[in-house]
Amino acid sequence: PIASCSDCKCKRPQLHFEGRRCWYRTCIRCRNSATRQRSPPSEAMINWDELDEFYGQFRHNPALPINVHLPDNLVDLPVGDIAP
Repeated sequence: PIASCSDCKCKRPQLHFEGRRCWYRTCIRCRNSATRQRSPPSEAMINWDELDEFYGQFRHNPALPINVHLPDNLVDLPVGDIAP
C-alpha cells in the first residue's frame, strides 16, 4: 500500500506513516526533518577560533574522533572551504 505525505506530497510506502498508536499524515522523513537537533551544552563546546589551539597537542595524529557542530551557514559547504 502507498500513501501520500501531507507535507512533501510524495507517495511512499504505508509503513513510513506508521506510529506506535496511530497513523501519521506525514512521512517519517518529514517528521524527522522537522525535529530540531539538540546542541551540546555551551561549556562543552569549543569556539571555532580556538579549535586549532585546543587540538594543537594532537597534531601528530591525522584523525581525531570529534563531533563538530557547525553553524547553519557552514553546514552545506565542502570541508575544504571551512577547514582552518
